[in-house]
This record gives sequence, structure tokens and C-alpha cells, in this order.
Amino acid sequence: MGRPQYSAHRTGISRRAAEPDPGMHAGPPQDTGHAGDLPHTPATRPTLRFGDEAFACLGSDDFLRKWQRLQEQCPWATAFQDQDFVVPWYGIYRDDYLPILVFEESGGELAALLTLALRRGSRRIAAAGDVQAEYQCWLETPGTDSLFVRRALQILEKTIPGMHLSLRYLPPGTPSDWKAAAPGGATLLRLVSHVLPLMEVNSECAASPSANRKVDIKRRTRKLEKYGEVQFAQVTDAEQFAGMFDEICDQYDFRQAAAYNVMPFSADPRKKVFHLELHRRGKLFTSVLKVGDRIAASDCGMLTGRKILHNCFNAHLPALSACSPGILHLALLEAHLAREGIPVFDLTPGPSRHKEFFATSHAMVFEFNAYHGIFAYLKHEIPARMKRLLKRAMGKAGVTPRSLRLGLAAMLRPVRAAGLRVPAERLYLCRQSPSPDRNGELSVSKDNLSDLLRFDPGWSPVARQDFLAAAMALFERLRHVYTGVSDGRLLYSCWVEKLASDAGHTSPPGIECFSKSSVALFDLREHEQRGDPDRLRAFLAAVLADVMSVAGAKSVYLTGRFDKRTRRAIEQCGFLEETGRRDLPMSIAG
Repeated sequence: MGRPQYSAHRTGISRRAAEPDPGMHAGPPQDTGHAGDLPHTPATRPTLRFGDEAFACLGSDDFLRKWQRLQEQCPWATAFQDQDFVVPWYGIYRDDYLPILVFEESGGELAALLTLALRRGSRRIAAAGDVQAEYQCWLETPGTDSLFVRRALQILEKTIPGMHLSLRYLPPGTPSDWKAAAPGGATLLRLVSHVLPLMEVNSECAASPSANRKVDIKRRTRKLEKYGEVQFAQVTDAEQFAGMFDEICDQYDFRQAAAYNVMPFSADPRKKVFHLELHRRGKLFTSVLKVGDRIAASDCGMLTGRKILHNCFNAHLPALSACSPGILHLALLEAHLAREGIPVFDLTPGPSRHKEFFATSHAMVFEFNAYHGIFAYLKHEIPARMKRLLKRAMGKAGVTPRSLRLGLAAMLRPVRAAGLRVPAERLYLCRQSPSPDRNGELSVSKDNLSDLLRFDPGWSPVARQDFLAAAMALFERLRHVYTGVSDGRLLYSCWVEKLASDAGHTSPPGIECFSKSSVALFDLREHEQRGDPDRLRAFLAAVLADVMSVAGAKSVYLTGRFDKRTRRAIEQCGFLEETGRRDLPMSIAG
């Protein structure tokens, strides 16, 4: 199968974005035109199959064989146009999307194919795979007139009036001469350019890294070896992958929720089913970096012709963030790709400091939009342009959506707190492990990302993104968290910090030196409005039992602001208030 022609623009160490490659797409980066009324002969008349008719084509072995031959001939085809990606996606998401196939035949073979999906209840048309397809385009055999996409737009316009077609992104090498067709018709076209960072795998350097690179890999490996044996591997066994995929999804969702307030796998359970099916079909290239029995970092991607690995998503364990497991994983992945003979790692479009750090070159890709009429065009483009301008202005000012929200919340906090009585800060000490206080409804875990993702902001004054972003920051400072879950809901959380006077440990500001057997519990939260005191006591007893028996702590401090009901549960667990000490502040996260 041919691969997209990634005409990369070298950038070296500067990591600056490349300028558009004029050989890939004619015209300016942003262009608006018309679909045109194009004459066509019977040999080039497109056929459209919709809904059940499309599923009938997908169930035909003859059609699938023709599709495979077309895929192998198309120079810009990617793994996201492969039938092993498209067909299972259509089946798994059939309740939300109706399949649309637009194709042309010549000499009994497919000459062109565009696989689309109509969102039920709307006129929005996306490529098959929608947001899960990183590259979206049509397939054509070489030597055609390259006007298939124009003819496809005409038949779509007649079949679905008022439609809006979006393809994001057209891969490098997708032809552009169809843009020069005579204007006409009601469909308006728009192309928006995006920079694509690439990591070109230097097989000699990756297989035999330089002395400096070897030292860096060894240094990062030694840091992780403190927590267990470090192993890198490609996961090819479907059962093994299924056994670890939940852990990978939780790590990915946790970071996405903390950074962008989205949880792709939690919000869409079918996304997990789809990726498991891709791996079963041998289409998902997965690599993991394990530390002991935990997955420290991972990467899942799609492979186009064993020439390009397209990154779909990556994740890492927040509790090991201080050791940068993602950077070590990528260095080891580069060496693995070199051994496998895969020359390019596609970091996928989109601005990212992380991507630019690893990019060795850049290419240009385009977002394609087709609108039926000027009103549909303006309805979509005006808000989109305003959003882009706002994001650009905020970026120049160093303002992020989260920092803006936090700033507004800080301004409103005095108003909300007016007239409210804030409990005084208290410090408690416990020197003996309490007797087991079992509560069958409560499950207590340590550093469990799945539990944290169950946070429900329904009545809480803290937004989910702020809660998870704070948790991410604490993980990065090597703090640990205990969580209590019942009936699938997060009810309690409490962070723990080891207080030690050894030279290798930095105590938080304002804390005097403690022995190595001391720990502090802080940020104890109840995530329900009127909690059960017995259940809270059971949670605290489980936390105390773990830090004293497993961690070997002799003295456990607890600091915070608590109401009477919570103080009663704390004291029933064996905590005594330290009224004469104020050297352990409530927020010890630093």
C-alpha cells in the first residue's frame, strides 16, 4: 500500500513550524470556492449508498475486495481509510451515525471512494470514524481527473440539502487540482492549514544512540528503577492488551480531564470497544513502558504501510510524573521503530510544546469544509473565527481557559463566603492504629485514578477540572491519595505526605523536621452533601491502618478545617487535637 507523501520541511533544533509546502496544495492556506457544476460521463458518474444500502455494500465480499485494491493503489491513503478501521466503526456507532458511501467505478473496479457518516438528527456529515479518524480523505486511483470530490459534493448536496461536510485532516499528498474547477453551484468550500509535526526515525542513531543519549536514557531509567523493574514492550497479544487497556484509558482520561475538562473514554464507552476491536484486527500499534507491575507510559497508534506510525493517543502514570516516564518511553519507542524499519512517527496536527520538543521536521495538512449555501457557511465560520481569534489573543496574553475560570472564581469567593462561618484550622495526631471498622459498602484504594474520575461536581463548590488538575499537581509532587468509593461514586478523598528529616526529602514550607516514621494527612474531602458519619469513620480507619501497617508510620498528623460532625468521626478514630502546635499548616501541598 502506498503511503502519504510527507514532504517534510526540516527545522533542526529550532523546532520552528514549517511554511506551507506549495507542492502539496495549490493556492493559499485558507481558500474559499464553489463545488461547481461539473459535467460527467457515465464512467465517472458517482454512486451514493445510504443507510441500509451502505451496510449491504459493506457486507459484500466483492465490494470489500475492490476497496482493498483501491486502498493499495491510492498514494495518499492512510490507515484511517482502511476497511478494518471503517467497517467496525460503522457497526459500533450505528445508533448515532448513518453510513454514506460515495464511489465511482471503472472497468468493474472501484476508481474512487469516499466513506462518510451522517450524524442522526442533524445535517452534519463527517468522515467515517469522525473524531477518531486522525486523517480523513477520499481514495482515488492514480491518473484520474481528480474531480471525484467535486462530483461527490454535487450528489451529496442533492441527497442531503443544507448539509455541512467536514474532513479533518486531509493527509499530505492529497491532490488539490480539483480546486481549479470552474465555480458554480451552491456548495462553498474552505480549506484551513495546520502544521503537522513529525519525528523522523534515524535508524542509525536510534539503534546506536550517541553517548549523551545513552546517558540520558540510563539516567531516566535509574530514576524509575527505584519503583520497580523497567520494561519496554510492544503489545501484540489481544488478550494481554484487553487486560491493560482499562488502566491506559484511566490514565488518558485523567490527564485530559485535568487539562481540558473532557474524558473521552469515560464519556463514550464504545470508544473502548472500538479500540479493542482495532487491536484484535492487528491495526492498533501499542507500546508500553512498565515499572514493576504498573504501566508508567503508553502509546497507541495506527500504522500506514509500515512506513508511518500515526499517534492516536498516549498516556502516563501521574504518580511517576516527576520521573518523566513519557519522555523515556518515546526514546525507547524511537529505537523500537528503528529496529522495525518504520521511518516516520507522525505526532499528529495541533500545537503542543511536547510535540515540538520531539519534532524533527514538519509538513502541512488541511481542514476541509463544504457548506450548502452562504447561510450555512456564515453560521459555522463566524463563531469558529471568533473562537480562533479569542484563543490567539488569550495565548498572547498567557491566559488559559482554566486560569480565566480560576480568576473569576477567586473574585466571586468573597461574595459567596459572605456571612458564612469558616471552621478554624485544626491539627490532630494519632499514634495508634484503630481497630478495623469495616463498612461493606465502601471500597478504599490508594492512588486509584479510576476512583478520582468518579468525582461528581453536582453539589461541590469545586469544578471537576479544578479537582483533577489539583490532583495532577499533587501527583507530580510525589504525594499519594486515598479514595473511598461506594456504588460507583467517589465519597471521600484524602492526601498523604511523608514527613521526614533525611537529606533526600524536602519538607513543605512551614513544617518542622519530623522523624521518618511520621506522615501527614491533608485535604480530607467528603464528596456528598450529608455524608454518613459511620462511613466516614470507616474510611479514616482504613487509611490509618494502611499508613501505619504498610507504610510503617508511627505518628499520623491530620490537618484541615472540619465541622463538628467530621471532628467527632476523626476523634472516634483515635486522633487527638494538638492545640499547642501550629507548625503544620492545613495545605502542605506546597
